[in-house]
Amino acid sequence: MANNMNRQTKKSIAILGGGISGLYAAYRLQKLGFTVTIFERADELGGLSGSFKIGQIYLEKFYHHSFTTDKIVQRLIKELDLDDKFYYKRLSTAILHNNQTYPLNGAVDLLKLSPLSFLDRLRTGIVLAFLKKTKKWKQFSKEKANDWLPKWQGRKSYELLWLPLFRSKFGKYWDQMSMAWFWARIYLRSEELGYIEGGFQILFKRLHEEILKNHGGIIFQAPIDSVRPDTGTGRLEVSYNRSKLDFDFVLSTLPESTNKKIFPDLKADFLQKYSDHHHVGAQTLILLLDRRFLDHYWLNVNDQDFPFLVVVDQSYIADVSEYGGLYPVYFGNYLNYDDPRWTMSETELLKKFVPFIKKLRPDFSEKWIKEKHLFRTEAAQFVITTDYEKTLLPNKLPIKNCYAATLSQIFPAERSLNYSMSVVDNAIAQIIEDMN
Repeated sequence: MANNMNRQTKKSIAILGGGISGLYAAYRLQKLGFTVTIFERADELGGLSGSFKIGQIYLEKFYHHSFTTDKIVQRLIKELDLDDKFYYKRLSTAILHNNQTYPLNGAVDLLKLSPLSFLDRLRTGIVLAFLKKTKKWKQFSKEKANDWLPKWQGRKSYELLWLPLFRSKFGKYWDQMSMAWFWARIYLRSEELGYIEGGFQILFKRLHEEILKNHGGIIFQAPIDSVRPDTGTGRLEVSYNRSKLDFDFVLSTLPESTNKKIFPDLKADFLQKYSDHHHVGAQTLILLLDRRFLDHYWLNVNDQDFPFLVVVDQSYIADVSEYGGLYPVYFGNYLNYDDPRWTMSETELLKKFVPFIKKLRPDFSEKWIKEKHLFRTEAAQFVITTDYEKTLLPNKLPIKNCYAATLSQIFPAERSLNYSMSVVDNAIAQIIEDMN
């Protein structure tokens, strides 16, 4: 394809969004012979996977790791000669139940989970083993997790392990989640988690360098106003910041809610069918402490009175020397947009969290905090309902040469770097098929 395109006229493509999806799309499309231009509304790359600086090093705004099943990530890391910086570690996970912490790293820990009867532990273990082994996710597509799980693993086990997380993560949508989504959470996860020395910003930086090296364009602070066919040239007119540029193709990696606004030629019936998915926002309060906080990398908070859903102690996956000897800890939430916590300031949120942080560490003192940072982003997690695949936005939009690769297309897997790149691969395959 690249050679054929070079012998003719190189096709130009506008890539909307400078997160991992946009960067990966530009990198792949350049290899196929396209001339690429990325439009990013912020003044930096990364999007939902973006980072911020701690001294001379970067830390993700929202906790990130990779699984051993993430083959696209592994392939890209190797292509970019970053395999010497990428590593996997076996890390500890636990749950908080009734102010007690219980390790939950496998069958042995599950069999020791004393709040459940032996029969409930056994049933739960059998169910999780079944979900881990079966590849046939379509059998779960019409089932709600809220119905299937208590039926097979037992109501008490479901209410202890999963119901609190569903309620905290999805709020008013908690009982609508598809069992196919839950299956993917079990099936795709690995005991070892991957990270990259220096943070995932290293990966984005290398992609950025490759794109520029191959004469790609990146326009920052460029929110898209509209994308319309240019009747005069037959190309696509991208409007941004009172400027306009024409392209042969457009690939949007933006949220579906944004696509609704910037593609005015999309018909109402199309939008209603494919772009009406509920979603929740993500929020992290990151505390940089002068000491380690948890005994585990990951703590699911199953006590409903706590104002945060998860605690992630970054010091277990990355060397604290990278952060100047500080210990980054994420206090994470997924929130509906009418939740009061969504609009709280950094100071207000910390004040709300501190009494509960002290339940986890009674000796905790705010003097331990050397820095604090608050981040939030909309459309971080889509509500994956039954038969969700019937409402998936197609890669090919009903406007000539316009395509989409968005987070809402990730199914049944949960959003991740790997599956963000997977939907991009699907969109690129569609572009090439249409060109041929």
